[in-house]
Amino acid sequence: MISRNALLTNTNITLLSCLKESIRNSKKIKILAAFIMESGVRLILDDLIYAQNKGAQIQILTGYYLGITEPSALYLLRMNLDASADMRIFKHRDVSFHPKTYIFQDEERGEIYIGSSNISLSALESGMEWNYKIVIKSGEYEIQRDKAKIYYTYKPTPLCKVNFIKTDEELTLLLSKAHRALGILKGMTQFIPNVDVIESILIKKEILLSCQLDGSKASFNDVYLEIIR
Repeated sequence: MISRNALLTNTNITLLSCLKESIRNSKKIKILAAFIMESGVRLILDDLIYAQNKGAQIQILTGYYLGITEPSALYLLRMNLDASADMRIFKHRDVSFHPKTYIFQDEERGEIYIGSSNISLSALESGMEWNYKIVIKSGEYEIQRDKAKIYYTYKPTPLCKVNFIKTDEELTLLLSKAHRALGILKGMTQFIPNVDVIESILIKKEILLSCQLDGSKASFNDVYLEIIR
């Protein structure tokens, strides 16, 4: 376990190995991940269950930007963690949700991981990622507070005025059914002639939505004409 500030790239030491130990040793666990996939949840689920059984407070916030978060991953978490685990989905019409931050606290120290990794097998263990670990011990709080009071009095503004969707059994079941239906639809495309044409149109529509999320006033024709140029 790295006990100091460090850059983690999943080469010599993986983010997964650090998260597993941090989860088991913390009393407060806060996870903000833009995307949560089943492959990643299965890697840390036993650790989350262990921490919760020890009385740890668990908060998880994710989003459904680009539709990457898997309903099966949310279902797995909801069915294995009890109701005290606060799981929510970021919902906003015009704002994307793209943080990757893991925060752990106990009486004596705190750890924060900030970087590029969402919750997936590749991001936590095998992919090339950049995550920075910040460690603060209780004895360092007083020293740093005297030298940089502004840091410890700073309070970040809220994310935005947004309605968070709290996950429950009913929602996760509906998400799982929707995910299954998408799988069936994907299978049907195997029998459609010229499916590349349909996919191309859908990709252009996704590009348009992404542009609009970033504040660009673009139309479908604008996107199409830019691509064919």
